[in-house]
Amino acid sequence: MTLVNNLITFVDSFRRAETILYANLVEHAMNALEGLLGAQAGSGVLSALNRLIDEHGGVQGVVSHLTQRGLVEPVKSWVSRGPNQPISSDQVLKVLGSGTMLHLGVIAGMSVPDLGRELATFLPQVIDKLTPNGELSN
Repeated sequence: MTLVNNLITFVDSFRRAETILYANLVEHAMNALEGLLGAQAGSGVLSALNRLIDEHGGVQGVVSHLTQRGLVEPVKSWVSRGPNQPISSDQVLKVLGSGTMLHLGVIAGMSVPDLGRELATFLPQVIDKLTPNGELSN
């Protein structure tokens, strides 16, 4: 019985450590995004961008998702070393879908139209800054 209790205690400790580690990673990612964008983007937009990147498994996943849904040329420009092509809030809504936008809107504390405008502004900058050498990391 002691071995089982020790194992349960170990698993509980591991779960607490995992929760703390995840919280630290999220905080680090938020700080990195804030550092990339400065004071330009509000915390709600930063939270939404962080969640978008996290839910797609990283920047490479976001880039893949956006290009598969038709934003090939704009996304290429964000990753490359040249100027960033803009996108519209309508394009953001189309490629992310209303369900994702509603979900991110709740996280950001913003309406879907407002979040669409903010993501159209900041998503190109984030992808550009997270691919500084003009290429995606693995």
